[in-house]
Amino acid sequence: MPHAFLTGGTGFVGRNLAEVLSDAGWRVTALVRAGSKAGPLQELRIETVEGRLEDSESLRAAMPEGVDVVFHVAADTSPWRGHRARQWRTNVEGTRNMLKVAMEKAIGRFVHTSTIAVYGHQAGRFDEGAQKHGLGSWIGYVNSKSRAEAAVLEAAQGGLDAVILNPGHILGRYDSHNWARMFAMVRDDTLPGVPPGAGCFANVREVAKAHLKAAEVGARGENYLLGGPHETFLALLREIARILDMEPPDKTLPAIAIKTAARVKDLASRITGKPPDLTPEGAYFVCQDENFSSGKAKDRLAYRCRPIADSLRESHEWLRDEGKI
Repeated sequence: MPHAFLTGGTGFVGRNLAEVLSDAGWRVTALVRAGSKAGPLQELRIETVEGRLEDSESLRAAMPEGVDVVFHVAADTSPWRGHRARQWRTNVEGTRNMLKVAMEKAIGRFVHTSTIAVYGHQAGRFDEGAQKHGLGSWIGYVNSKSRAEAAVLEAAQGGLDAVILNPGHILGRYDSHNWARMFAMVRDDTLPGVPPGAGCFANVREVAKAHLKAAEVGARGENYLLGGPHETFLALLREIARILDMEPPDKTLPAIAIKTAARVKDLASRITGKPPDLTPEGAYFVCQDENFSSGKAKDRLAYRCRPIADSLRESHEWLRDEGKI
């Protein structure tokens, strides 16, 4: 029975990956923070161990000997500048600590969950061969994840058998903080406006399956982009409205209006010290058009791009069953 060490197992992608690994007969040890809600993992008979990414000693104690694959999924995705120091500790220092301990313990393979954001703005459709522009980005999440990915690539060049996955927007079960929030906003008619951006939308279950396949056949030091259908955010919200049997939105707000509102809210947050519901970083993401190919992942990881309607339906069913909507 292969043995996996998983970070981020209580999160959206990590929980789905934990299920995929469990279904495939893997033994899974999941790193959790003290006080984390690990009930869903324990229901899968997954062993949980406490530790913190920022503390290499706690990682050294938590990671068992003889692990076949480390799946490093955990990340701080906050789009607020007030969280940048915390985000750096988690995304950069935490990844460096994971790499260090994995190499010390001679782990067989290291699968790192990065993000499409490390490629930064690209003119037109792109693939793994595009130049990465994320290092030094003014957006804390982009810069920190770029630094983390650079550390993984350096470790791969130094001998660690590491593979990198770069998902785009992700939809599906167990999402309660990302795109799933749009269900409540559409239902309650509290959506302030539809942003003008677009992106490639992945199904979370397929993303999790790609992680498992990457552990089996991925090439050391290589990236695999995980996307899906390219759609506007307007089309996405119209599909959510259809699922909820609500009146669909019919137009988008200008990018300048969203970015101006974000700056105003950011100024207010400097006084209150509390994260606003819209930040300049968040406004950047929802006004961007991100379009990339998942051809390499399809060919080499048997990755599937599912229709957006399917992913949204799965998300809605889980939210409804959990009483969240």
